[in-house]
Amino acid sequence: MALHRLGRFYLHTHRKQANFNGRTMDSVADNTATTTAFGPKIPRRIGWTFGLVLPLIFTCTVLVQQLQQFPFETWWTWSIHWELLALVFLLSPVNWGFEILKWAELLPSGSPARRRREVLYGVAWSMIGPLRMGAVVGRVVSTRKNERNQGIRAFATSSAAQWWCTITGAAFALVFMEMYKLGVALILVSIVCFSLYFGWSPKFWQYLRKMQITGDWRLARRIPKARRRTTLQLSIGRYMVMIAQFVLVLNAFDHQESTAWFERYLDQILGGPVTWGLTSLAPTSMLGELGLREAAALVALPASTPADTTAIIGAMLSLWVANLLLPALYGVYLQNQYQNSPRHRSNLQR
Repeated sequence: MALHRLGRFYLHTHRKQANFNGRTMDSVADNTATTTAFGPKIPRRIGWTFGLVLPLIFTCTVLVQQLQQFPFETWWTWSIHWELLALVFLLSPVNWGFEILKWAELLPSGSPARRRREVLYGVAWSMIGPLRMGAVVGRVVSTRKNERNQGIRAFATSSAAQWWCTITGAAFALVFMEMYKLGVALILVSIVCFSLYFGWSPKFWQYLRKMQITGDWRLARRIPKARRRTTLQLSIGRYMVMIAQFVLVLNAFDHQESTAWFERYLDQILGGPVTWGLTSLAPTSMLGELGLREAAALVALPASTPADTTAIIGAMLSLWVANLLLPALYGVYLQNQYQNSPRHRSNLQR
């Protein structure tokens, strides 16, 4: 939702490079300003309050409340099933493979290797970019110059589709957990967003589309409907992989070991969507939501014993390493290799 700031960042970081090549950024500036002007800028104090301070307070409060009731020596006592943990790490390439396929579908002119580099470099940026700007900046600036406006729309489409999966999964999980009012409300939101994603234009949309909060959705509607449909299908596939990873990593750390298998798996399958739903509410993803996801999981999952609490924390930290840290490091490596290659200078001229 913070794509309106991308134009300013892009011009600031790439003006020197454009001058070096003997070209100006005037035409790019005009196009980027047109694409990314989503309404009034959010005041800095408000942005930092809702983007960093409140999520940090929530994270610290939940973690302290959960851990202070147990003796310190029991916090990090883990029993790990390494074969399940290895399977979680093996599913990480499948997880990001779906995201790379989405990116390639939305930007079909590039090679799969190039799209992989752009996506994983975006993961690296997402670790440090506040207000969820990192991933879009990382992806877009690693594309060729003639693809960057389309890249902004492609990222918006991919984000909107994945967010729809997140909110829809959380809605049905809440219904199964007998939180009917909140669950039904989210289902209605999901239906409206699904309709908007595929081109529905009610009267209220004509008003909302001028606000910056609808930035991703408005840009997504500029992508052909067939590609949006394929992107949504790939997003659902990725969401299923994330559910599988979530359940596997919890069982790798013996979460609810003494509970009957059906009840344990049901709690975990429902807890995953609720966890992601809670983390998606925070507009920041600093360090890949490190700490925030652990706190959200402690709220969404049962943890009646010290072993369950530490299992949840250990599982979420492992998932962070598998799905964010390692892909981010690989993305930095790929981008560094590309920038040091002879092809990089030739691509700067395009």
